[in-house]
Amino acid sequence: MCRRAWSSLAPSEMNGYVKDLQTCGRFLLWASRRTASWGCFAASCLFAVRRNTVAIKRELNIAISPAPCEWSKGPQPGANRRVSSFLPSKSSSMYFRRIEINPSVQMQVRAYALAEGALPKVADVPPEDVCEDGSEAEYAKTSQLKGVAADALRHYLEKHKGLARKDAEVISTNCPVYVEKIVTAMGVELETDEMVIENWLEKKGVNELEPFLESIGMDPKKLNDVMPLVQVALVGEQGLLKSTEVLESLGVPRRGIWEVLERNKQLLTLTAAEMQAIVDFLQGLGVKRKDMAGLIENSFFVTENLATLKLLEKSGIQKHVTAEILKTDPHGAAIDMPVGNFRERMDFLLACGLSESEVQQSLKLFPQLLHLRLENLKRKIQFFDSIGLEREKMAKIIARWPLVFRQSVERKLRPKIEMLQTLGVGREGIAKILTRYPEITAVSLEDNLKQKVAFFEANGLTGRRLVKLMTSHPRALTLSLTDLNKKLEFFKQKGFVPGSVEMIRALGVCITISTASLEARFLNLESLGFSLEESREIVKQQPAILTVSEKCIQDKVHYLVNHMERSVVDIVKCPSYLLYSLELRIKPRHRVLSMLKSEGLLREEAYSLNTIMIMSEKRFVERFVVQYPLAVAVYKRGVTVSVEVKKPD
Repeated sequence: MCRRAWSSLAPSEMNGYVKDLQTCGRFLLWASRRTASWGCFAASCLFAVRRNTVAIKRELNIAISPAPCEWSKGPQPGANRRVSSFLPSKSSSMYFRRIEINPSVQMQVRAYALAEGALPKVADVPPEDVCEDGSEAEYAKTSQLKGVAADALRHYLEKHKGLARKDAEVISTNCPVYVEKIVTAMGVELETDEMVIENWLEKKGVNELEPFLESIGMDPKKLNDVMPLVQVALVGEQGLLKSTEVLESLGVPRRGIWEVLERNKQLLTLTAAEMQAIVDFLQGLGVKRKDMAGLIENSFFVTENLATLKLLEKSGIQKHVTAEILKTDPHGAAIDMPVGNFRERMDFLLACGLSESEVQQSLKLFPQLLHLRLENLKRKIQFFDSIGLEREKMAKIIARWPLVFRQSVERKLRPKIEMLQTLGVGREGIAKILTRYPEITAVSLEDNLKQKVAFFEANGLTGRRLVKLMTSHPRALTLSLTDLNKKLEFFKQKGFVPGSVEMIRALGVCITISTASLEARFLNLESLGFSLEESREIVKQQPAILTVSEKCIQDKVHYLVNHMERSVVDIVKCPSYLLYSLELRIKPRHRVLSMLKSEGLLREEAYSLNTIMIMSEKRFVERFVVQYPLAVAVYKRGVTVSVEVKKPD
């Protein structure tokens, strides 16, 4: 209700409104004691009303006897105690600031102040929530003037700068520092209206970028550093305002837009069309919209860089691989080189023996490969040639671990190769180590490799046996000494001889398996009827059994005992049985041999576990399937195989 309408009311009508406003005030007090969300809103309304009570009484000359206020007595039982201490200050959220400074709402708030009997007393308001000179009336005056100035700024931006009404309103209500700057510069009085301020703005002129940048979250103190970077206008189809709308469409909140622009100030130079082109490009790669903002704020996108990225697709790099390159290394878009040089790197990798799919895999694992100088790449290849590494194996190393190109030849690669040669590892052995575990080139020589070699030698692994371990399981050289100690002690307790071939094989297979898991695998074998000696014998012959899950081992043993009607002793004689597929190998072969035996077509001694497992697929089909038409249907039920029935002569 405006001031003029209020003052024209008859006394009886005024008393009726006062009664209604008192009821409203009591409701707000009740709401403030409910939940935090209700309480914060109610407290804001009550505080705004109370702060204007003195002014409205003075202006309308109405004497009201204040009733005792329940506000300061604290919340009722069960209420949220955080609400009782909530009194918004000058730094309240913009939503509440708009309630305070909007002129029409200000008049309604002053009218509500007549319901003083249900509102907090002046003494209840913390001193920090009034203006610096302690005057509530002065603070209310300043708030009102800021509201008028904000509205004047909105009209000015809309009328003179060509902004849409919605955009002008959003900017003017989200730049409090700029609005305060206007009020301070003008030294306006209480009766100053929007037209006066708007005329002043028109005379002085406004750089619309200043309030706009503040409205999207920029600290006004950074204005002088940022303004030279902005190379596009604010308004227009290609203006900065449209560019920020593109970011908002990606889920970036308005107050968070500046964070994106600050991380990648190159975006301040882009038109809306260029910004949209980036979004379209990422969308074409299959990048989800929720991930685009993170890529854009961390990538250097300009026309030349987009052309380079698009060349990835033209070169056969699949779109999802390019997307992964950007996610792995957002700065990978900042390729500071001509497109021709980029093509040289692609051709170089292909010349090293990598297939197109391997090139894609390499770039996906190590996008920074595109940044490395071509001379450095060639230097690594020349070194590998000098140690006799074949191009085919060299390609496998690069495809598996392209970060090998980051290793210095003199500081990293050459010293490690020379150490291996000193230990007796030949050219073929070095090739095996590098192809099986190329990551070893990044391991510290002094702090890692030499310590592991000394450890193995101290535990009986020397000479050819040490070479065997390194070439078969090079990853063992990267394990921690604590882990190696635990595993060596574990196998010693199980009866393995330190330094023996069996120990080496078992240790190499179990590099990635914890000691607790190894213990569980042995206990699982014992629970299935194997003694410790039998379990040890099985592992000695086939250490890979320790990598098979306990459930898989149990299923195969149960099938052997319950369906094949055999003893677990047969597994000790043929431990490879536990490594073959139950559904694709064991069951189909067992069905065929059982059928042939029941038909009298197979001798008893031919039906051994070794026959089921060891024989190759081709040999098994030739011997037990194609010669017997009945066996073809039985065998096909378990496996997908082309079987031709042998015709009788």
